[in-house]
Amino acid sequence: MKFQNLIYATMVACAFSACSNDDDPNIPDPAQELDATVTVAFNSIGSNGSSLKSQTKSSTNGEVGKIGIAVFNDGAMENMASGALINYKERDADSGVDTTACIDAKAGAVNVLVVVNPPAKVFEGKTNIDDFKKAISKAELSSAQPLMASVVKGYNLVKGRNIISLTDEGFAAYDKQFEENIKVFRNVANIDLESITLKPRADFATDAKLVVSKAFIMHYRNDVKVFGAATAWCPVVNDTESDDNIVPNLTGAEGIYTHSFSQNITGTNEVKVSAENGEFFVYDNSSSSRIANVKNATALVIQGTYTYTANNGQTVTSKDAYWTVYINNNETASEVKNDSGYTNLAHFGVLRNVKYAINATITGPGSDNPETPTEAASITSNIEIVPWGTVTLDPSID
Repeated sequence: MKFQNLIYATMVACAFSACSNDDDPNIPDPAQELDATVTVAFNSIGSNGSSLKSQTKSSTNGEVGKIGIAVFNDGAMENMASGALINYKERDADSGVDTTACIDAKAGAVNVLVVVNPPAKVFEGKTNIDDFKKAISKAELSSAQPLMASVVKGYNLVKGRNIISLTDEGFAAYDKQFEENIKVFRNVANIDLESITLKPRADFATDAKLVVSKAFIMHYRNDVKVFGAATAWCPVVNDTESDDNIVPNLTGAEGIYTHSFSQNITGTNEVKVSAENGEFFVYDNSSSSRIANVKNATALVIQGTYTYTANNGQTVTSKDAYWTVYINNNETASEVKNDSGYTNLAHFGVLRNVKYAINATITGPGSDNPETPTEAASITSNIEIVPWGTVTLDPSID
C-alpha cells in the first residue's frame, strides 16, 4: 500500500472510531467510503407546477430561507443498518436556484428526504429515517417561510455525481440524472376570510349594522410533525388523540393568530376583507373523521359590535359579540381539488397545504362566548382550483 493511502485509511478509521460507540456493530470501513454525491431540485405543490424561484422574493407563504437534504441507507452501505442516516446537509437558499446542497452519499439504494425552512436543531441527535419522520417542530409558525417537506423517495445512485431534476439546466457534468423534481408540501394551512355579508333575519334586520373589530383563530395547534408518515400529502398533525398542543386563544390575544381592525358592514352587499386583516396560517389540524369535541377543532372567529332597531323602536346593541366558524367540520368531509393531480384528500378540519377561503354571512347579533355560538354555523363547501389546494366555505352565522 502506498504511504499516502495508508495515511488516508488510518484517518478514515480514526474518524469513525472517534465519533462512534465501541458497541456499534455498524461502523463502516474504508471500503464503504462515500463515493457519490446527489443534488435535488424541488418545487412546492400548489404553484401551478412551477418551482419556487418566483416565490423566493415573496413576503407571504412561499419564501425559502433554508433547504435541507437527508440521505438514508437502503442497501447502499452494506455494514450500516437499513434506514440509518448517511448524511444530512443544509444550505441557505438564493433566488436563482431551487436545489438542495450537493451532498456526499453512497452509490446504491438510498432514501432521500427534502425539507424547506427546517427549524434550528429539529434533527439534532436523530440518526435514522424513523427518527426524522417522528421529528416535531415546536418553532413559532412562520407564514413568510413556512415549513415544507417531501415524502420519502427512493433512488439507486451511481458512483459520481447524481442529480434529481426535471432538467439538467444549470448543472455541470453529471453521471446520472433522475428526471423529476421532488415535491414539497407546506405543513401549514391557509385560512382566508375573504368577505363578510350582512343578511340578518327579519327580527334583527332593521337598521342593522356590524362594526368588525377583530378576526382571530381559535383552537390552533402549536406544533407539527416535519414529515408525513404515509402518502405524499398525508396529514402531519402531532398527537391527534390529545389536546395538549391545542391553544384555545378564546380572547384573540395579539399575535399572528389575531388581526385587529375596524370595518363597517351595512346593507346586504358583500364587503371584501383585505388580506392583512383576513389571512391566517396555522399548523395542520386535520382529521379523517368529524372532530366531535369542537374545542379541538380550529375555528375562525369574527368579533364586533352589532346594532339594530327592535320592533318596539329601541336600538339594541350587542357589544363585542362573536361569530364563530368551525372550519371544515361539517357533517360531510371536504375533498380538495388541486392543479397537481393529487386525489383522496377528503378530510375534516384544516389540512396542510390547503387554503380555506371563507365568505361569511352574518345573520344575527352573535354570541357573548366564541365557544358557544347561538347556533351551529351553516357551512357549504365548494371546491375550486387555485394555487394551493382550496376549500371554499360560505358559512351563515347567527
